[in-house]
Amino acid sequence: MACAGNDKITSDTNVLPVSSRQFISDHFKDIPVSHIQIEKNLIRISSYDVILTDGTNVEFNHKGEWKEIKRHGLDNGLEMTFDLKGNLIDIDD
Repeated sequence: MACAGNDKITSDTNVLPVSSRQFISDHFKDIPVSHIQIEKNLIRISSYDVILTDGTNVEFNHKGEWKEIKRHGLDNGLEMTFDLKGNLIDIDD
């Protein structure tokens, strides 16, 4: 798996901030973590990209707050985008 020079890949969920681990436990408790890509800029961690074994991708910022969730599951091929409050903001087919 290719990644940028400062990035790190691991399967150890203990590298995640507590809020990220809690979010995954609350919303994806039955789906194991496949791996985590830790993206770093020159000074600090910029984000955590958590990939679950079902292909779900959950991205967290450096504070551990979720930014984006990508998940397959719509049978009609639509892609739906929601804001952080859960409001539907875009439908793409």
